[in-house]
Amino acid sequence: MRHSVRTKRRPVRHALALIAALALASCAASAPTPPGGHPPGRMPAAPPPPPPPAPRPAFLDNPALHPAYGGERYLKAVGLSAAGRAEAEMAAKKGVAEQVRSSLRAVTTDRMEEIRRGGSETVVAEYRSLITTETAFDRAELIRIDAAASWKDGSAFYAFAYLDRAALAEALEPEYARDAAAFSALARNAERALEGGDPMGFIEGYRAAAEAFAGLEEKARVLSVAVGGPYAPHREQQGLFISLIDRQLALKSGLRFVVSLRGPESQLGRERLKAMFQGFFRQAGYRAVICESCQCGGPLEYPFRVEAREVFREGVLGPVCALSLTAKVVLCGSEQTLLQMDLTSPRMKGAHTSDRQVALRKLYDGLPREEIYRAFEAGMRARFPAAGAGAGAAARAGSE
Repeated sequence: MRHSVRTKRRPVRHALALIAALALASCAASAPTPPGGHPPGRMPAAPPPPPPPAPRPAFLDNPALHPAYGGERYLKAVGLSAAGRAEAEMAAKKGVAEQVRSSLRAVTTDRMEEIRRGGSETVVAEYRSLITTETAFDRAELIRIDAAASWKDGSAFYAFAYLDRAALAEALEPEYARDAAAFSALARNAERALEGGDPMGFIEGYRAAAEAFAGLEEKARVLSVAVGGPYAPHREQQGLFISLIDRQLALKSGLRFVVSLRGPESQLGRERLKAMFQGFFRQAGYRAVICESCQCGGPLEYPFRVEAREVFREGVLGPVCALSLTAKVVLCGSEQTLLQMDLTSPRMKGAHTSDRQVALRKLYDGLPREEIYRAFEAGMRARFPAAGAGAGAAARAGSE
């Protein structure tokens, strides 16, 4: 009987033990997670390593490698600055502008060499005197920044700038076409004046055409940079301008002035003024003959008339001699005045305490020749082309 009772109680104890084990497991599962998010007894997991920095694009070291702007169509440069992004962009734009200036210098050299091969030394000298050898680039607004190519490497900022040659050509070609039409019209007007027997009209037309061509040449040089070679439409305009130079040089060689003096009263004065004006015409590059009785003999000869008057007055210390001096150029066969010059200077005077002849000699010994020459040269060049190089000769006027 005892054995059967103990056998019946054993399942009860097993059930109680199972209930207790389940209760303990439930308590352990519902225990709060400590700060840090890791269950008790476990080590925290290491954070993942940061991704490696992206390498600097190769085109920032070699702009020709840029995937969009690497071709010959674009001039490009990279700017670098530790001061900031704006400074880097400015440096990049300056780099492109310097490339344009360098290309313009090369174009100018090639253009002058082409003129030298195709024309005489006189033509080349005239061309150089009228056309500047420096060309400014005033289209900086066409230099762009590629914002997507900007880069920051530590404390350094990188910027990428470019100039689209096609956009430059597109901006300039309409202006060139307009200016070329204006130059052609001026050149044709000058030619018609010469062919119609109006040399003065040709001279004035030539000057207007030369001024227009100077601006046209500037645009053609920039367009040569834009197209990457000689700008073909400019060859016709350049040929027209050189033909004008040839005609003007022929006109210069035939131009002559017949110089006559009216006054002054003294023989000393007449001799001194004749010698002075001979020197002036020679220095300024004009052909001239001093002759009181000569007549002009053709459409390219012009009378040059000098009027001089000596004026004596008594001063506090003795006689004072002053000189009034004017000159004019008239049209051959008439009295139509083409040019009037007042060459009188306040410094044209001489004084002596007792002798009028000494006062007269002091007047001519002290004539301000350089000042008179500058006025003479400026007046003549305003109307007549000179066959020789007389610019800047005022410094030598006193040595004649």
